[in-house]
Amino acid sequence: MRKSLFALLVFSVPALLSAQVNIYDAATLPATLVKNANSVKRDEKIEFDIKDFQNARLKVHQVITVLNAGGEDELEFNYYSDEFTRLEGAEIKVYNANGKLLNTYKKREMNSLAVGDGLVRDGQMVYFRVAAAAYPITVQYDFDVQYKGTLNYPDYAVAASYQGVENSTYT
Repeated sequence: MRKSLFALLVFSVPALLSAQVNIYDAATLPATLVKNANSVKRDEKIEFDIKDFQNARLKVHQVITVLNAGGEDELEFNYYSDEFTRLEGAEIKVYNANGKLLNTYKKREMNSLAVGDGLVRDGQMVYFRVAAAAYPITVQYDFDVQYKGTLNYPDYAVAASYQGVENSTYT
């Protein structure tokens, strides 16, 4: 009996130690990040890969928990493309407060609007607003942008005002 109990303990402890926090569950948010925040950036990975001086790719992955109506700006996805940048793909996943997946939206389901006149050619705005039935709500944004030319690099802002940040990287 003791040997089997010891074996169970030896094999279960490493599994418990390596368990990761569910970043989609709002209950796992550290209290220090929630204090005075309207939203918390749970995870952000931005990769900007320059192939050569005429070709680059931006990949963005963001998981943001919106805590209250003050953070509703984080529920809006919009990307402006022009002749030098093109939104290749986009996906939004929406999770409830417990981390349960509620909905997934692909680029083809998002709104698109042609913009530009005169000097600006081939502009397009892709946008989508996630409706929040209740707070907190977590959204995951994944999108991919193709660059023609590398004259301008994408901006990097760690946090918006009244936003906590758990993890953010830019490579």
